Amino acid sequence: MILIIHFLFLTIMKFATLNIDWARKKDSLKIEELIDQFDFDFLILTEAINLNLKNFKYKYFCEQIPENVIYENLNYTEYLKGEKAFRTILYSKYPCIKKHTVTDDKTNQALEFETEFGNFIIYCTIIGTWFNRKPFAEKELQNTIQDCKKIYLVNKNIIIVGDLNTSFKKGEEKFSINSKTTESLRNLFDDLELMNTTKEIDKNIDHIIIPKTFTENSFEAKTFVDKDVVSDHKGIYIKIMIKIENFNKKKVEIEAFQSTFIILKIENKLFRFDFKNKKEAFLKQKDTGVLAFHEHHPLLVNHSENNLEVFISSKPENIEMFIEDIKNSIDEITKGWRNWKDYFEINIGITYDIFLQNIRQGSGIILKAPFSIVESIERICEKHNVKITYFGEKKTTPHQLIMINNQFVIAEEFNIA
Repeated sequence: MILIIHFLFLTIMKFATLNIDWARKKDSLKIEELIDQFDFDFLILTEAINLNLKNFKYKYFCEQIPENVIYENLNYTEYLKGEKAFRTILYSKYPCIKKHTVTDDKTNQALEFETEFGNFIIYCTIIGTWFNRKPFAEKELQNTIQDCKKIYLVNKNIIIVGDLNTSFKKGEEKFSINSKTTESLRNLFDDLELMNTTKEIDKNIDHIIIPKTFTENSFEAKTFVDKDVVSDHKGIYIKIMIKIENFNKKKVEIEAFQSTFIILKIENKLFRFDFKNKKEAFLKQKDTGVLAFHEHHPLLVNHSENNLEVFISSKPENIEMFIEDIKNSIDEITKGWRNWKDYFEINIGITYDIFLQNIRQGSGIILKAPFSIVESIERICEKHNVKITYFGEKKTTPHQLIMINNQFVIAEEFNIA
C-alpha cells in the first residue's frame, strides 16, 4: 500500500551570519572556540579577520582592505594592529562552483554553490559600514541593489546574507540607517521574490534573505550569539527543512533499525529517522519497498484519539443485528487495519462471551475505544434504542505513521538526524 507523504521535515541546510567587529571585543581564538560549537553549512562573517574554523572545509574572502593606507576614512592596519581586514568572509562545507562579479569587491561577494538543495548564489554584503554616514551607506545600498538585480537575471536562487544595519520590525526604526534604506530593501526583496527569514528577531540588524520558493519548505530563524558577546551584533542563523513528501513513492531500502530509529537508504544516501515517543511498531527485517508517511490513517486512530469507556444500560431488541452494526461501525473507521474485538478483548480484558453477556443483560462495560469509534457506536445505539454512558475526555494528540510494504512505525513525530 502506498500512502501520500506530507508535513514531515528533513533538516537540509543551515545558514548563519555574525558581525565580529574585527575581533576587537573578543580575541580571535575565543571567537573560533565559540563558533566551533555550532554546525552550520554556510557562515558569513562581516567586519572580519581570517579565522580558522574547524567545521568548514572552504572559506572565501572578499578583496582585502588595503594595508597601511587610509581607506574610506580609516587606516585599518593601524586600527587592527596589523591584522588583515576583510569586510565579508564566507565559510562553507561546499566548494564554490563560480564567483560572480560584484560592484565593490572589497565589501561584497557573490558565490555560487551546487548542493542537494539546488544551485544558489550567496550574496555577502554590508550596508552601512559607517552606519548612516554619507556617502557610504547610500553607495553600499545601491551597490547591493544593482548587484542582486543583475545576479537574479542569471540565477533566481539568490540568498542575501550579511549586516544590513536595519531592523525590519515595527517599532524598531531606531535600529535602522533610515526609512529610505529600509523601504528600498523591502522593495528589492519583493522585486526578486525573496523573503527575509530573520526580520522577526528582536533588535536584529543582520539578516538572511532567501528565495520565496525555498519557503515552501519549513524554516526556523534563531539567535546563536547574543548581542555584546562578540560585538554589538547578534549572531543569527536559519535552518531550512525540506518536506519528506519529496521522497513520496521513492524506492527505499531498510538498512538497519532499533527501538528508537530506523536507517533508510534513499537514492544512495542514508537517512536516519528518529522516533519521538514511539507507540507501535512492526519492524521485522531489512527490506526494499516504497517509503510512505501519513498523518491520517486508520492505524493512527488508536493513538491520535483518547479512549472512552462505554457502559450499556438497556437491552437491544435484536441482539445479533445490534452486534453486527457495532462491528460494521468499527470496521468502517478502522478499514480492516484493526480487529474490532480488540476494543474489548485487549483494551478492557474481557472475552467475547462477557461482552455478549453484558449486552444481553443491558448492563456493564462493553468496550474501550477512541472517541470517534464511540461516537459512531452512539449513533448505532440511538438506532436500536439502546442507552449507553461513556467516560473519558475527548482529546486529540497528533501521531504519524511511516510504512514500507507491510512494516510500519507509529510515533508522535519522526525526526531525521
